[in-house]
Amino acid sequence: MTSDQSITDWLAAVASRNPTPGGGAVAAHLGAQSTALFAMVCRYSKTGDFGPQFISALDASTQRFLELAQADEVAYQTLMLTLKNERKNGSDPVKIDAAYLAAAEPPLMMFELAAKIARQFCAVQDTTNQNLASDTSMVALMLECTLRCAELNIHINLNACKDATLTEAYKLRVQSHSEARETLEAIIAQPTAQ
Repeated sequence: MTSDQSITDWLAAVASRNPTPGGGAVAAHLGAQSTALFAMVCRYSKTGDFGPQFISALDASTQRFLELAQADEVAYQTLMLTLKNERKNGSDPVKIDAAYLAAAEPPLMMFELAAKIARQFCAVQDTTNQNLASDTSMVALMLECTLRCAELNIHINLNACKDATLTEAYKLRVQSHSEARETLEAIIAQPTAQ
């Protein structure tokens, strides 16, 4: 979604018969919504460590997710162009693998940003304003969905690479955030107060 585009227009673009914006951009928007909602919860919370720097960082992360949505669209379009050119000109596996790795980069950055926000969320969620319990729970759910969607896109691109040795570093980057994801999932699994 561009700065001059309404939500209605962006959703129409997602629903259109065009490949972008697609799942990667939607995942990034989920991340942006989760951090925006998290920032709102923090602004109403007084007992935890919710100073101006913490909230400002969340606002910056919201903007970063939106930038990654656009980066994902560009990377996907570049991948499709590369595949089309390689079909025409004779397939070069090195160029194709490079295009798939480049397409994996924006969702990987989304995943890493969502994991960072998840760690912050897990550290403070017990001290958020209890009157915003549903909002706080929704932050966790949207962060988990962002992680899952981004990881799906990462692996789809990596699995398309012919040279598996090129993908190892990417997979290790995903695995390095497993603890944050597991902690977030444990929080989600806890029964909420009625």
